[in-house]
Amino acid sequence: MGESSKIDLFVGRQIDNGTERRLLRRLLTHLGHQGTEAVVIANVVVGYDKRQIDFIVATASTAVVVEAKGYSYPVHGGLNGPWRLQLGEARERPLGRTNPYYQALDCRYAVSDAITEYARLSSDEGKAAVRGALCLFPSPVEGSKLPPSDFKLRIGGITELEALLAEPLPKPIPLAMWREFAKALGAQEDSRTFLAPAAAIVDDYIAALVDLHRATSGPYVEPLFEASGVTTATLARRLADGAQLHIYGGSGSGKSVLVNALATKVAEAGIAPITINARAFSGELAPLLKRAVATSTARTLTEFFDALASSGREAILFVDGLNECPATRVVELLGALQAARLRFGFRVLTASQGVPTLPRTLDGVPIQVRHPDREHARRLVEAHLGRALRAPEEPALDIVGTAHDCPVLSAVLQGSANTDGRYALYAAFARERGKVAPRSVHEALSELAHEMRGSFVSTLPFAGAERILAGHAGDLEAFFESGLVAKDAGLF
Repeated sequence: MGESSKIDLFVGRQIDNGTERRLLRRLLTHLGHQGTEAVVIANVVVGYDKRQIDFIVATASTAVVVEAKGYSYPVHGGLNGPWRLQLGEARERPLGRTNPYYQALDCRYAVSDAITEYARLSSDEGKAAVRGALCLFPSPVEGSKLPPSDFKLRIGGITELEALLAEPLPKPIPLAMWREFAKALGAQEDSRTFLAPAAAIVDDYIAALVDLHRATSGPYVEPLFEASGVTTATLARRLADGAQLHIYGGSGSGKSVLVNALATKVAEAGIAPITINARAFSGELAPLLKRAVATSTARTLTEFFDALASSGREAILFVDGLNECPATRVVELLGALQAARLRFGFRVLTASQGVPTLPRTLDGVPIQVRHPDREHARRLVEAHLGRALRAPEEPALDIVGTAHDCPVLSAVLQGSANTDGRYALYAAFARERGKVAPRSVHEALSELAHEMRGSFVSTLPFAGAERILAGHAGDLEAFFESGLVAKDAGLF
């Protein structure tokens, strides 16, 4: 944090709760980026009834007592009665006997009473100098039904809390008094050491991952979103503020490119992205997580997860190609993702061709990506070409059907061959999708396509296909995986 010297952190007892550690990290980062001088008092006991306080955040213009909650399921509740977790369509669980609204309000009053006595303020001065917030970090789960904020308490996620911290009070208590108050509570000043060693591990991971993405990603063109006002930047902000998203659209609409762009942007915001492809899921999530993390850190998966927990850093799982998960493994994958959500607090972004039915822990705001129209295709092709299309090249846009076609068409236009545009596009696409195969395999597939075209058929018996593809069976796996060819019920 560039401005961390302006923030004094006092810690009463060790913070073991993952939600509280992540919220503290977010608060320190936010205050540092704002250049705000502040006193943050964490995990202390206040008052005659020994009430446990998660956070007191004081600046030169305000002070807020924060009660932190981290729910993985939607929560329903009001000003009266118990709140309930919504576990499913017909399942719910009470959140204990204490209403979170009154729990947070009691914490606010306990601090205002204590600082009133310590600073020798009048009762009215003390109450007016301390605000309260119930923060469902990072944001209330989609589907939650909460009472509205009132003059006594602000209710919401981290964005609502940050907004409250920006609202000045008429007569705030000086920061020097809050520092003395923290010491009187027995809290220890910990600004220089708390969270730092583990945070360095996560910072190194994020830096390496961003560098890798920038080195391996092509030019980025904003996708076509179905809803107006949606951009990559607005989606990244929603993720940073606690949302879960589900990206969906037809094959070749650019979902994977968008997923990688969002992963890069949240990384730049200090959140650790972990990207996996559902197609590779074979029953265990750990191998995919290990492979993803290993690209950007030498730490083991356990060491990296420990660093996330100790540093209070957030992580988001980006699950691409959900629809490509083997049908027999879908239930296992969703169970494994839910386990990661519940155990580690990881939020999840999913991407697939449609909107799947997901458990409530994994459900996200649906965001639809459309196939490119002609003008969007032009922008994509020109971005990959690095120049504007010439007039004789304009008709080639007619054969672009997906975002995947655009970099391939740019490769065709950069070549010198005067081949028919449709064939060149297909040939370049096939080379791109099956690029690991030797040239002889491409020639064999060309012969196979010629045979099928001459017979006006879209399938061939295995025997006929094997005759044409003799000697290349082992090399064809890349084409089976790419979807260019398929085997099904004795047909090719």
